[in-house]
Amino acid sequence: MNELTCAEARDMASDLIHHELSVSDQAAVHAHMAGCPTCPGLYRALVALHDELRRVDKVGLVPRPLLSESWQMRRWWPDAAILPG
Repeated sequence: MNELTCAEARDMASDLIHHELSVSDQAAVHAHMAGCPTCPGLYRALVALHDELRRVDKVGLVPRPLLSESWQMRRWWPDAAILPG
């Protein structure tokens, strides 16, 4: 895969967290984040959100329908038009 744009990397971030990317796509996302000033912070925020949702689910703080809807929101990232790339 060629170098990714920020928009492409953001589109793949949720799949990366859920281990749904091929090895080559994983490498492309990691390579993009290694050279991007913006995407690593956004990725860390998405990972933190993912981890927090898993934590509160374990203690039963999130109603099941809300948790299900949040996992379906695969494109959490901000609008690509306002970010470089």
